[in-house]
Formats: sequence, C-alpha cells, structure tokens
Amino acid sequence: MLLRASRGLRDTPGAAGAVRSDQLGRPFIPDATGSGTPVFSDLYGLSRQIATYFVSDNPPDSLAQKMPQTFKTSDRDIAAVLADRLGELGRGLAGFSEEVGPAAWRDTVVVVISEFGRTFRENGDRGTDHGHGSVYWVMGGGINGGRILGEQVKVEQASLFQNRDYRVLTDYRAMFAGLFGRMYGLDGAAIQRVFTGVHPAELGIV
Repeated sequence: MLLRASRGLRDTPGAAGAVRSDQLGRPFIPDATGSGTPVFSDLYGLSRQIATYFVSDNPPDSLAQKMPQTFKTSDRDIAAVLADRLGELGRGLAGFSEEVGPAAWRDTVVVVISEFGRTFRENGDRGTDHGHGSVYWVMGGGINGGRILGEQVKVEQASLFQNRDYRVLTDYRAMFAGLFGRMYGLDGAAIQRVFTGVHPAELGIV
C-alpha cells in the first residue's frame, strides 16, 4: 500500500484510487471508471508505472497492488524461491522510489503487508503452511526507519502459537490506525470509523 502524507483524507473528495490485478493476475492502472489495460508483467516495470500515476496532476491518496504467489509451499528449494521473490520486490520498491523522485518520496509512505503469515515449523513436505504472525515493512522519505518496532518475544516452544506458529503481537489494524492518525491528523473518533474497536499502536513510524 502506498500513502501520500501530503494530502489529508479529510481534504480529498471521493474515494481513493487503487491499482489492482484482474483475475489473471495481470496488473493494470485503472481509469476514472475503474477499468484499465494490463501493463507490465514484472514488478519493477509495474512499480515505475505506478509511480508515474502517483505523481500525476491528479494522484490518488492511496494505491494497492497485490503481489501474486508463484510457488507452492511444499517446494524443497523454498529458500531460493523466496530469495528470488524478495529480490523482485526489493527491485520494484527501489524502482518506485527512483521514479517518484526525492521530493515526492519525502511525502510518501509504503507499507508491505501480507494477508497471512507462514508457520515457524516446516510441514511434511519441508515447506511451510499459512500461519498467523508475520512482519510489516514500512518505508518512505519521512519514515523513522532502520529499526524493528513493536512487541518482541523470544522464539521458543513456549511462545509459539499451537506449538508451530508465530503469534500476532501487533495487529495490522492497530499499526495502520496509529500510522493514519499521525499522517493525516485523524482524531480518535475518525480512526474508530475506519478501525472500530481498535486501539492505535503508537510505534513512532513517522
């Protein structure tokens, strides 16, 4: 998810634009009607195209792009496959930062998040299953980066969920609630309209 810190949500009419994938996983840039044409198949090219859209004369407040899963969890060479995918992600993020330029990057926050984690313990095929705990990557020109934030616990049998999985220590909604509050100056009532019943996590990200 990409967020512009320079434009408050309260000052922008209408819904925020989005970048998404069609059912075949081909990324596209939407027009005013929500339709679009498939563009780059590689994440680096897509990220640079998104950046062009992001710094246009009428940019959205936020963009989202799903990164498709291209390997099975039973792959025995999962470490090599994962390294390749993370490398692609890193190149894509670098391409986005380069394309928007230093000025826009200072007002941009990028959040990399997965809808599920991976189990700590291997399964019978020496892969990993869908799990609970994961990590969130947050980056941008105005980020207080270079740190691991949030609650941390030692990874040992006693701390694993169901003796196989990382526990969720910082709810993603709490992380976003705290981040939105700082970026857009949202008060508690506004945050509760987005994340009902969630206490914002004040992590000092920005």
